[in-house]
Amino acid sequence: MTFVDFVEPKERWAMARGCDTGDTSRDDLLRFRRADIVTRAADPDGTECYVAVSYTANGSDTKRAKRNARFLTRFTGRRADPVIASLQIDHRIRAAVGRISVLLVECSPYGR
Repeated sequence: MTFVDFVEPKERWAMARGCDTGDTSRDDLLRFRRADIVTRAADPDGTECYVAVSYTANGSDTKRAKRNARFLTRFTGRRADPVIASLQIDHRIRAAVGRISVLLVECSPYGR
């Protein structure tokens, strides 16, 4: 997967505006618009996809990344992957990663 660019909140709002969101709470839509990071990416074959990134790696981050990825797929019809990035990962999240479909990235503050 190759990074293309960031999807700004204004564009996320426009994605949702064109879809039926009657079964989605206004709070969830606001949280989607305010997501930590959303990027547009390309698969090796050039197919556009998205990445929904959340950071601090606690239980709510995992849920938030998955929710935002689901919204991206729903609103665009494209694949979207949830990603958690953090300097330190809550041990409960590390144990859960084997059971859920989230890419977990532990970052070093020293670039290693």
